[in-house]
Formats: sequence, structure tokens, C-alpha cells
Amino acid sequence: MIAVGIILVLLAAGAGYLLVVGVASIDKDILITLPFGTLELPPVTFLILGMVVVSLFWLGWVLLRAGMRRSARLRREHRDLEARAKADTIAAQKRLDEQSASPQAPLAQERRPGSGNS
Repeated sequence: MIAVGIILVLLAAGAGYLLVVGVASIDKDILITLPFGTLELPPVTFLILGMVVVSLFWLGWVLLRAGMRRSARLRREHRDLEARAKADTIAAQKRLDEQSASPQAPLAQERRPGSGNS
């Protein structure tokens, strides 16, 4: 997986270099109309801004996916902890019930009339 990632990064860097070198020879500026005026950019600057925008998009996408995975993992862990705590509470209550019932059983048998303790 890491090797594939390295190969993709190297291919993208090579393609980016070829794009910058190819666009550098274009002399005509690119006009961008904005609400507050017109912006003239050389083609290389326009290309680099495009790369920055795409990089920011992918960074945001990676952070979004990582955050979603983390929150899903935390919800799953919280649900497991709640289930474990509930099971522990039930087991503790059962142990307490057994402990409190065991000393009373002989006393109840002794107190019954006709049990032979006369």
C-alpha cells in the first residue's frame, strides 16, 4: 500500500512538473472576472493556484474521512463500554443477591415451626 502511494505521488509530481514547463511558454495572461473587478494571471500562476486548490480539497477530504472514522470508532467504543458496564452491574447485583440470600436461608429454616429445634 505504501509503495503504491509513493508511486502515485511520484507520478503526480512528474505530471505537475510537465504541466508547469508546458504552460511556462504561453505568453498570454488569463483574465478572470470577479465581482470587484478583473484579475489577470499568467498561465503558470493560474496552474499553480489550481494545484493548490486541488491539494486543499484533498486535504479537507482526508481530514473529513479521518474525523468520521474517529467519531465512528469512539461511538463504537462508547457503546461497548456501556454494554460492559451494564453487564458488570447485573453481575454485581446477582452476586449481592446470592450473598444476601445465603445467610438468610438457614435462619428461615430454623424459624419454621416444626423444624425439629424444640
